[in-house]
Amino acid sequence: MPFFPSTPPFNWSANEDGLAIRFSDSKCYVKAKKGRAPEADQLAFIRMQMLLECGQAEIKDVDCGVFILSSDAARLDMDIRESFFLPSPWPGGLRLQTTSVPQLQGFHAQLGLVNPGATVFWDWRLRGPILEVGDSYYLPTAAQYAALKAYQEWMYASTKDEFTNLSLLATLREAREEGLRIDLEAYRETIIAHADEMSVDVREEIGTGDLILRPVVSGSFPDLGPDDIEERIAQLQLGTDRTILRVGKTIVLLNPLQTKQARAVAARRRVPRKERKTFETNPSVWLTENVFPDIETEFSPRVTGIGIWPGGYLGADWEAGQDWFGRKPSAQKITGSAMPGTLEKPDEPDDSSQPDTKPIVPLIIPNDAELGFGWQFPEPCKDNIELFEPNFTRYGITPYQHQEEAVRWLLGHARRALERQKTANSSEGYGAGALLADDMGLGKTFSTLIFIAEWFDLWRKTTETEPPAILIVAPLSLMENWKQEIEKCFRSDHRVFTRVLIAQADAELSKVRRSPDSRDIATPGQVLQYGLGFGDATERSIDYPGGCVLTTYQTLRDYRFSFAKAEWSAAVFDEAQNIKNPNALQTIAAKALKALFRLTLTGTPVENHLGDFWSIIDTSEPGPLGSFAEFKRNWIQRMIRDRDHMAEIGKELRDLVGGLMLRRIKEDELKGLPKKTGGSEPIFVDMSSEQAALYKTVIAAAHNAGNTKDPDGKARLNQQIAALWQLRQVSLHPDLLGGGNIRTANSQASSRAALCRSGKLAWLLNQLDEIKEIGEKVLIFCVQKKLQEALAHHLGQIYTLTVPVINGDTKATSNRKPETTRLGLIAQFGSQSGFAICVLSPIAAGAGLNIVAANHVIHLERHWNPAKEDQATDRVYRIGQTRPVTVYLPTCTNPDIASFDLVLHRLIDGKRNLQSALGLIPPEAVSAPELLNEVFGYPDEHPEHIEYIDLRTALQLSWSLFEALIATIYKKNAKRVILTTGSADHGCDVVVFDYGAERENLLIQCKFTSRDELDSELAIREIEGARPFYESATGIIFNRRCLHTTAKKFSRRTRQAAELCDVTIHGRSWLTDILGSTKIEKTAVLATDTQRERI
Repeated sequence: MPFFPSTPPFNWSANEDGLAIRFSDSKCYVKAKKGRAPEADQLAFIRMQMLLECGQAEIKDVDCGVFILSSDAARLDMDIRESFFLPSPWPGGLRLQTTSVPQLQGFHAQLGLVNPGATVFWDWRLRGPILEVGDSYYLPTAAQYAALKAYQEWMYASTKDEFTNLSLLATLREAREEGLRIDLEAYRETIIAHADEMSVDVREEIGTGDLILRPVVSGSFPDLGPDDIEERIAQLQLGTDRTILRVGKTIVLLNPLQTKQARAVAARRRVPRKERKTFETNPSVWLTENVFPDIETEFSPRVTGIGIWPGGYLGADWEAGQDWFGRKPSAQKITGSAMPGTLEKPDEPDDSSQPDTKPIVPLIIPNDAELGFGWQFPEPCKDNIELFEPNFTRYGITPYQHQEEAVRWLLGHARRALERQKTANSSEGYGAGALLADDMGLGKTFSTLIFIAEWFDLWRKTTETEPPAILIVAPLSLMENWKQEIEKCFRSDHRVFTRVLIAQADAELSKVRRSPDSRDIATPGQVLQYGLGFGDATERSIDYPGGCVLTTYQTLRDYRFSFAKAEWSAAVFDEAQNIKNPNALQTIAAKALKALFRLTLTGTPVENHLGDFWSIIDTSEPGPLGSFAEFKRNWIQRMIRDRDHMAEIGKELRDLVGGLMLRRIKEDELKGLPKKTGGSEPIFVDMSSEQAALYKTVIAAAHNAGNTKDPDGKARLNQQIAALWQLRQVSLHPDLLGGGNIRTANSQASSRAALCRSGKLAWLLNQLDEIKEIGEKVLIFCVQKKLQEALAHHLGQIYTLTVPVINGDTKATSNRKPETTRLGLIAQFGSQSGFAICVLSPIAAGAGLNIVAANHVIHLERHWNPAKEDQATDRVYRIGQTRPVTVYLPTCTNPDIASFDLVLHRLIDGKRNLQSALGLIPPEAVSAPELLNEVFGYPDEHPEHIEYIDLRTALQLSWSLFEALIATIYKKNAKRVILTTGSADHGCDVVVFDYGAERENLLIQCKFTSRDELDSELAIREIEGARPFYESATGIIFNRRCLHTTAKKFSRRTRQAAELCDVTIHGRSWLTDILGSTKIEKTAVLATDTQRERI
């Protein structure tokens, strides 16, 4: 792992809320803002801006720096911590000591910090995210912070009872499960945990044929089965609102909601034989009527009750489009049975095997096996005739002809909604809906806003009352965009909405919360608490008449009962591919809304699977496509069977949908669109000689990597995915290999030289030089954050610019300063005169953003899904763009091997060619074997390219590959070597079994630094502190602990700590001797890096 230098150019301070980080020198901060600071400070400033952009930091009264909330600070990765010279995590473990037992008043707990090789500190303080121990300061890891925070809150709680005492112990145990080194002492063998969910077990009673219901509790513990709970029913009946279940050495804590659910099931445990069919058809409805009698009745006609969503839609694979190119490798889980010389231990489940949660939802009529809600048109829906002629002259922007047509089309559907309002209690549906599927960039937002204004105007004229509020649901990144479009669309003298409310946690949701921290709480059969106000026509109501509510899919999901209870004149779902999975919570919440008119907006009605389209239509206008079972039989299975005629089948489906969907594409030569060139043919760029050689080495390493104990092939697949990631890194720049950083520079010439070590980045500089000559702006799309950082640093230095980076889950709208939001960064970019550069992620910036200030788009690192790539391009190629648009697809080639870029281009091109103007033809999925075989080929195709690691090469490795190098060296003389995963290494990077003639077992910590001297007492403590965990996990005594570093020498305190803790320290001289006497192939190091494991 990286080593932290000791003289920081930053200072930090903490309060109870979080951490402030500042430039120590305000002049340096000013220089960094202008792109003129020293290279390390400039890179740190760029990372600071990236934290602001993705919402992990804010300005908040911090001069020359940023403020980070405590929980976010604890989650900062090692590179960020190193950039800001923040304190290290606590190097040791934690120890719990208790007196008495949790159920007695005399219970007391102490949480101590174990100082490896020394003592235990019981006197410590957590101030915000900073841990204070004597005169020393630490920034804990996320798991450490969770444990310390829970203990500190427990210590200062005004009252303590058995439940709160056990809750503390449960939180500490859960932190241990997340990788925290903590000794729970008296509670090591006792499982104390919070319950995740309560479900129902059903069995038939022999003799009567009745069904017997029994509660089942599950969570991060062995499930409590129905027999376990049945024997302890009395524990559920105690007179408190919370329950403590004791089963052997397992103690499970049920919160008030879970307690109420379990008690209700226990009280009504029998389903009479005569009611079995009703129960088996729809268990949730039966439970609602018989177990939970207080049924809510004022929801949409499609909502039949409240309960656990049973799932469904058999045969619909909504994850078909798996991102094999973008997928990062995960470490293999190693259990005791894989350790040499240990007794067999039972396998522990991986994280992925944990049960999915089953939350309570408004139970909608699913239209799965049969159509239960909605109606099928007797013939294809014809195009609609407008209700009346809109007045397009009163808007702040003049619509184009195709936008006027969309407004008229929508008003025609609005007439249907008004006519069908009387069917509110009918199974034939309620109101009406439509899908506006215009290509991206054709102005769907503007068309929608004009329609809403005309819709509201009609309502007011005909009823002389305010219409029910309108709900607009969109991704987080588009919240501020919608608000700005509303301001631009409606002039000050044209009042459309009584208010515009951004119902999002970091914005204005608090205005309609019933109490500061209120949330929706439900149990099967009833809503115990609504988090939001509704229905009373006051400003505390989410559905304030005449208002416009902007919210996210996540907020709709989290407050699904409040939104479902509210009255909506219309609901608009932007980027409607977010509701393509009918089993997803946000989709269920969308279909449960009581909205008279439902409008779905998306430029990609089919992203991966034709079932996407059915789910979107089933939200806006259920019925015309039939049940899912019918749709699957009539359309999905036909396309699977007859892929040669997909276009004809898609045309049939389009004809069936008719006027329910309006779709125009840019190829229709609509007015208002600029000319576009490029974007279809790749621009071939040769790899540099350094890249080409390294690329062949990675290929050879992938073929040489093997796992002898791999019966199901999962280890091999994971190794290949890791190698695929290495190829992706090399194709961009050699320094990125192994998660490394492109070296910084302090002049224009050195920055150019650093980037030109990559053939693709050398091409990029030539292209940017040409764009600069004509004074235009460019967007550069790439995925990897380290490349984004490097581009911002080097391009800023070369062209004397501030290069913004947009890459994360941005605080798209907030009450904070606007320059910290995504649209604020875009506005700053657009306001620069002449040439400017913006670096973006195709994922984060791929939907809805308008960046027409730029007219050049470079896809430097491409996304595997052509829809995502097209969305990224359409940030520039859209209505409002006044200049010709040029799109570039640089594609790296290798003279001897089909390159990663070339393979990716062929796959993207094949996917894109399957799309059509219909928008209803799903892309063909790419299987993992096809992809991997095409990238790696077969062993005999590529003769092994042998390159050995010398000292110079070793000192240029990333810290990740340095760890792999040390592991590879020890493999030469050890029975077994494990290279741990960085996220859960418990203080140890390499575990060695049976090493050398003495068959020693070793724990190794690696510290990579560019400094000559290692001054890190903490590194010593860290590896010594790892010993208890690894000895407990493996059942093996580790008689040696070692520290390996690239530094030439060690400071006095580092040597003293090593002597005190009995840790062997090896510096650069050891590395020089070993690499001089032992041949270590680079392929072996790369292969080792792909084989990380976690214990």
